[in-house]
Amino acid sequence: MTSHQTVVHIISHSHWDREWYLPFEQFRLRLVRLLDQVLDLLEDPRAEFRSFHLDGYVLAIDDYLQIRPEQAERIRRHVAAKRLAIGPWYVLHDAFLTSGEAQLRNLHYGIERASQLGGATMIGYFPDTFGNHSQSAQILQEFGITEAVFGRGIAPVAENNTVRHSDRDDTSASELWWQAPNGDRVFSIFLANWYHNGMELPVDAAAGRTRIAAALANVERFATTPHLLLMNGCDHQPVQTDVGTAIARLNETMPALRFTHSSFSNYLAAVREYEQDWPTAHGELTSARTDGWTTLVNTASARLYLKQANAELQRELERWVEPWAALAWLYGKEHPEAQIRYAWKLLLENHTHDGICGCSVDAVHDEMMTRFDRVRQVADVLSGEALAALVAQVDTADVANKGVPLVVFNPLGWARAGWVQATVDLDDEVALADYALFDAAGTRLAVSVEDQGWIDGFTLPPDRFRVVWRRRRYQLQFRADHVPALGYATFVW
Repeated sequence: MTSHQTVVHIISHSHWDREWYLPFEQFRLRLVRLLDQVLDLLEDPRAEFRSFHLDGYVLAIDDYLQIRPEQAERIRRHVAAKRLAIGPWYVLHDAFLTSGEAQLRNLHYGIERASQLGGATMIGYFPDTFGNHSQSAQILQEFGITEAVFGRGIAPVAENNTVRHSDRDDTSASELWWQAPNGDRVFSIFLANWYHNGMELPVDAAAGRTRIAAALANVERFATTPHLLLMNGCDHQPVQTDVGTAIARLNETMPALRFTHSSFSNYLAAVREYEQDWPTAHGELTSARTDGWTTLVNTASARLYLKQANAELQRELERWVEPWAALAWLYGKEHPEAQIRYAWKLLLENHTHDGICGCSVDAVHDEMMTRFDRVRQVADVLSGEALAALVAQVDTADVANKGVPLVVFNPLGWARAGWVQATVDLDDEVALADYALFDAAGTRLAVSVEDQGWIDGFTLPPDRFRVVWRRRRYQLQFRADHVPALGYATFVW
């Protein structure tokens, strides 16, 4: 510490898990009450309430505006004035159970939406992420974000205002550089005393002195500058309406210190005026010892059906919908950008750390499966339409009179061989003995065919009423020995 006066930055916030020990809608009603109160405080000069940090993600605002659409202009005004901090994330995700592309979309859509609402707070915020992967700093830098705040991954970690050490001492400072393997780094604040060390500040002078003295003793153990951080909030914490009074009382009773109602932007700017040789944390930050047990790692295997559904849908969006939609656009099909954005945002709702980690109440995960189903419905249509547009460009005239042409696609960047399952609907029942499968070179291939009987269905033409039909369905299984990278192979049955 230096001889400069110690400044205590008090940041009002609420760590708002969108769904966790209560389902989403029950938490949303509490969120509406919280933000109604925050907006009133920001506009009440008597409250001396300068700013509020809304947990680093923007979806909470949209959740609020669905019930309070009339408050949109108030939201924009305070965000633009940097008094209500939102973003840059779309949701607070889990770092290890979501794909790299999903995390890029999370930041992209978060910054995009926050910009529409007055501007994103460009600080990478990871208050409760269950560990952080090694490329976090690289991803932040890619979006022009040079600072971060995180709460897990290195020792020491505090629980209930008790500071503890683990056997992995990456750094003993709350101010540090966080560096990715490629050399990109961001200046970071590690919440060594967690994000609730200044919650419910007493207005009573004696109680305030006692409480603050103990809290600041823990903060000073890791601070490298005279700027100290107290986080005025916790999980789903109602805003402290008299925090301005509490701060004024602390300034009266502890004149050696200066207490200020602050924001992360102001706090980081003040800390960085004391440029020094801060320590550096490298690679994965995965220590999760908050109570003597490394409990959070077990969420990687909790409710595996969630992880399976998520992996399936990430693959469909990343490897089927987007590549083929882009290629279909080259051949004149309209690109479904808005629909893709909608599908990604819906999937991101399931990437919250208490959601995808499988550590919430049953009602939460039931709703997640419904969201997954909705994403699947959208993705299946988008990939199907893109592939249909590409199939229309494949010349099958020379084989059309020989049987049913089949086109097998490979979305990956390398050639593949593998088993194919194809569904063929014919107008009439056929004698299977009269049918055989051939590749493009005319080589006959082994094929397994299952007659699934007559089915009734319909198509929805873009220019007229639906068309119903009755057809005979056959299920084919065969091996495709070579499908080119990001390409296709043709067969005829």
